[in-house]
Amino acid sequence: MLSKILSVPFVLLFSYLGYMVWLGNDNYALYTIPIIIILSLIYIFSPQIDWWWYQRNPPDVDKPVRTMLERVNPFYKSLSTEDKQKFRQRMAMFVKGVNFRPQGWDKLPEDAKYAIAANAVQLNFNEEELLFPKYENVVIYPQAFPSPQYPKTFHPSEVYKEDGVLLFSAEHLLASLLEPNKYYNVAMHEYVKVFMESHPTKQFPKFTEIDWPAISKVSPFSETLIKKTLNLPDIDPTVVAATLFQHFPANFKKIFPDRAGQLASIFGTRK
Repeated sequence: MLSKILSVPFVLLFSYLGYMVWLGNDNYALYTIPIIIILSLIYIFSPQIDWWWYQRNPPDVDKPVRTMLERVNPFYKSLSTEDKQKFRQRMAMFVKGVNFRPQGWDKLPEDAKYAIAANAVQLNFNEEELLFPKYENVVIYPQAFPSPQYPKTFHPSEVYKEDGVLLFSAEHLLASLLEPNKYYNVAMHEYVKVFMESHPTKQFPKFTEIDWPAISKVSPFSETLIKKTLNLPDIDPTVVAATLFQHFPANFKKIFPDRAGQLASIFGTRK
């Protein structure tokens, strides 16, 4: 945004100088060199320039995204008018700050980006830092996929630490967005992992295999259904519990009152 605005006068000046050179005024050619250098620098640093601008002039999401949030996102609906605006602006910023890439199709649907952003923003809502600096790349497949880490297993989501990439199936993303009581939220699950890694000083309450029966009572999702959905080995019950806490806080508090308090203090309480 700002980078394009900054480029305009230099592009116009370069065009004028080029026109003068074309008319035979070769002396003007020398002046094109600093213009080229400036335009090159603006291009190279355009992400940083634009991000600086958006931080001071945060955009908002479009009306269809607002309507979607009001319809399907309980966390958003629980916020004050002021915090709803903050949530939407952070969503818009997240979408601009993350590098989304389609894999297996030509064009990425915008609603898949916002489905991911809503979960990440909910986790980071009370944090000063909006993005996860080590994980600013997201690859989205149309459906469940194999990967270099799990080449023989089709799964809907994954965190690939080596490259700082999150991978998702759009089919699973949108299903959990539109019907959160029917489909386990794989986006929240993976971003909980990223949140935990990004905040090593935060003391998360520990959940183990013996907690699975109680965890299964928090939501409509049984242990079997969650493991079948994720379809990967070594699923961490702590990550599952923190994921369910985000979507079913009242039920979670009834079953795990002490640990619910710990998680509330980690993620911040709703206003």
